[in-house]
Amino acid sequence: MIKIGRIAVIFNFDDYYDARDSSENIAWLYDTDYELLNSDNIKQIIFGGARCKDHVVRSLLAGIPKEKMNWDKDEIESVRFLDVKNVDKIYILHDVYTVDIVKKVKEAIISKIKEIDKE
Repeated sequence: MIKIGRIAVIFNFDDYYDARDSSENIAWLYDTDYELLNSDNIKQIIFGGARCKDHVVRSLLAGIPKEKMNWDKDEIESVRFLDVKNVDKIYILHDVYTVDIVKKVKEAIISKIKEIDKE
């Protein structure tokens, strides 16, 4: 039997390419299978970025309990919600235009884990 463990998912999906023109098409959210995130082993979902509330709405429509979700428009600041003590794995989902931001998110996660290790 494969042990999946307790998972946290950090979602940083904003289409920065479209944002150059101050317009973004979010229709793809409703073509995406957010229902896959409605799983008992996923303990926490954190949405970061300008469209974080759009992802929350789509997740609620997928049946994901609001208690599992946190969000912040600042991707890096959103890491403050991460409960590293109660998860075994952390997945960061992002688009191709946010690699630099995701590197900072990863650094913030590592710092948070190191702080817990000091306790």
